[in-house]
Amino acid sequence: MSTENSKDIVTDTSNSYYIHHLDQLENLLVPEKLNGSNYATWSKSMTHALIANNKIGFIDGTISAPSETKQPTKYAIWNQCNSMLFSWLTHSLEADLAKGIVHTKSAHHVWEDLKD
Repeated sequence: MSTENSKDIVTDTSNSYYIHHLDQLENLLVPEKLNGSNYATWSKSMTHALIANNKIGFIDGTISAPSETKQPTKYAIWNQCNSMLFSWLTHSLEADLAKGIVHTKSAHHVWEDLKD
């Protein structure tokens, strides 16, 4: 991937890799944290928030990690977005649930684990 293409990815506001300057790791995207018994309403609220932030592909699996060796620049951008989503998800969980996902590699895997 060329440098110009990488720049386009992170500056194009319609691209899922775009991170707005107000997107912060500690942002709470939903009003109520997942506590184990409120999954249906929590996941619906989270889905709406992630669609609004153009990041739903990171949790539904349609945006997967590029090859770290073949596409290192795109992988670095993906990893930055994935880490932000991971943080958003972690901050939207009660502490006991958040402890259980800390070693998960991707936001998509966190989402799948929480579904189960």
